[in-house]
Amino acid sequence: MEPTSHPAVGKETRDRIFAAAAKLFAARGYGSVSMREIADAAGVSKPMLYYYSENKAGLCRALLEEGFQNLSQTWDEIARLDIPLIERFQRVVRAQFRHVRENPDLVRFHINFLLGPDEAGLAAEFRREHKPIVNIFLRMFAEGQASGLFRPDINPSVAINVFSGAVNIHVGQSILLGGPPLDDDLADQLTQLYLHGVCA
Repeated sequence: MEPTSHPAVGKETRDRIFAAAAKLFAARGYGSVSMREIADAAGVSKPMLYYYSENKAGLCRALLEEGFQNLSQTWDEIARLDIPLIERFQRVVRAQFRHVRENPDLVRFHINFLLGPDEAGLAAEFRREHKPIVNIFLRMFAEGQASGLFRPDINPSVAINVFSGAVNIHVGQSILLGGPPLDDDLADQLTQLYLHGVCA
């Protein structure tokens, strides 16, 4: 949690530190970046950086939490809306694409960190603690099956893995390879293409 007793460590400083760390980690990898480099890039002193985060692993953990918490909260709010289920799936993908567009360095860091070597020993812990994110989609799919919208013979976990894979392939292509823009039209096309195959 961000300390509140030090007036210099406000939201602006925190955002600057996070942005600098995400950019450096995304470009060079967690193991190749020092706390001194992060402090210099953020324009803060090294003692100030250590006041905010006691070590690089702690900063890495905070970066992993950053964005995912906001995104999962947005997804949960969408999942609970009183609108057609198909539209909720579309809005979920739109929200993810918007998050990627607004936080490219952070997302690039997330992808590289979670798919690469676990240098900070945090990837397995992060996946375990964020299982509830998957449950949001499982609830939505179960609702579709209960209403008769989705086929009852499909395993919800398999269906959601396929759906997430289709979305994340486009995220990876865009953020790492300069693929098609992640706009609302693409989000809607992906959702319609996927859900057409699971509708009764």
